[in-house]
Amino acid sequence: MVPFHFLQDIRTQTAGLSTTGMLTSRVTLQVVFNVVLFLPWGMLVRGFFKRSWLTATVTGFLGSLLIESSQYTGLWFLYPCAYRLADVDDLIANTTGALIGAVVAPLFLAWMPSSAELAATRRVPRPVTVWRRWFAMLLDWLGIGVVTLAASTAAAMLFHVTGWQRPSAGIQGTTTVLLPGLLWVLVPAVTGTRASAGQKAVWLAPVRRTPHAAVEGSGSRRLPLWRSLVRALSVAGVYVAVRAEAAAAAEGIGTAVLTLALGLWILAALIAVIPTRNHRGLSYALAGAELVDARELPEPTSPRPRRRSRSQPLP
Repeated sequence: MVPFHFLQDIRTQTAGLSTTGMLTSRVTLQVVFNVVLFLPWGMLVRGFFKRSWLTATVTGFLGSLLIESSQYTGLWFLYPCAYRLADVDDLIANTTGALIGAVVAPLFLAWMPSSAELAATRRVPRPVTVWRRWFAMLLDWLGIGVVTLAASTAAAMLFHVTGWQRPSAGIQGTTTVLLPGLLWVLVPAVTGTRASAGQKAVWLAPVRRTPHAAVEGSGSRRLPLWRSLVRALSVAGVYVAVRAEAAAAAEGIGTAVLTLALGLWILAALIAVIPTRNHRGLSYALAGAELVDARELPEPTSPRPRRRSRSQPLP
């Protein structure tokens, strides 16, 4: 807990080493990495949030202080002792990193728009690109993986804690893969704009192929339920179902063929994004739907009841 004790540590532990040896020693790199760790903090506070270098430095200090205090108090007395060594030199190094990041931010982040500029243009529609469509698919794939992993982990912990007998592989595949995965796929498909979770994250929305007159409002372009289900199940639903079957079945030629077929189907879905109209992809083509930027759709309006005039007599 002695400030700048790292200087003595470097001098002691690198005595007799060459300059290269001293710079690449563990004790030196520990300080360097603690400085580098908070460089992004200072750069983002100064470059993205457009705050002063002093604000970036002070917030970096407070962030590092929170970390070191959590270590020193055993995660705020959750543990009876410190779970990791709290070091005032780490606090100094982190704060220095935040300061350096704030100083160099104008040089490296001049191209980055500020948070206020992004907020001002947030509602402006943008073209649907291949990369945007692929990123939405990636987010959906990760989401399915997260919910199925969470379900599998929760089930494993439940059986371990209770000592209950594990069900058959088929039941486990259904409860930990099929049901959570289909919930991830189907709930967005029947609610809201009927876009998947990944598509909502990148402002994409499915619409009818031939929209009605604009005066009918955003609901006139909403995708019919059956088309939305086709869109959701044709690729993502197939992926979940095959994963559940693979989890339930024993390894063999049948499982291998099924997995290979799934891989080819997913590859076809990825490739279909490139040539299809507005990069709608395979699932939208099968559903007869179009894909647009969600900000192109008019905001839904709800009719407000007319207030009765005080002079108007009751019927």
